[in-house]
Amino acid sequence: MAGFLVAMGVLGDRIGKRLLMVIGAILFAAVSIAAALTTIPELMIVWRAILGLAAAMMVPATIGLIFVLFADAKRRGVAIGVWAGGISAGVALGPLLSGLLLEAFGWQATFLVAVPIMALVAIAAPLLVPEHRDPSARIDLFSALLLVAGLLAIIYGIKRFAAQEPAGPSIGRWSRAR
Repeated sequence: MAGFLVAMGVLGDRIGKRLLMVIGAILFAAVSIAAALTTIPELMIVWRAILGLAAAMMVPATIGLIFVLFADAKRRGVAIGVWAGGISAGVALGPLLSGLLLEAFGWQATFLVAVPIMALVAIAAPLLVPEHRDPSARIDLFSALLLVAGLLAIIYGIKRFAAQEPAGPSIGRWSRAR
């Protein structure tokens, strides 16, 4: 998700923040249903990656809409605080609620819980939120791909380090120590 935030922010400027948020919500709901129905591990990895892309569509769109909707700096600050508080609460409570859902309903429920919320966003946003776009915004696709590749390399290296495995080819004295 993190690797696509910048590109999706620019895409939201280009096509419209509300439209991107609605597309992200619909995609997130559809893929959540697909993930709940999946029994193939490799396909689950694909669904999780697409969920990250859908989330990357919604995050910059929501923060961008806050800047459009709240011109007054004090109200904008409160709105950003509420937004950040909601994200923080989700991060803090997500594992606990997921555990409860797992115990009560099974792993599929951890995906299906988002579907009604995303449906509400997809239906209510066009009715309640004004559209905002900047047609002059330019997407730097190379930089976005470079950011994703860099983040994936860092994550891969951290995971390999945590497993105490070399991240690349063993050379020099380190290879002789093994």
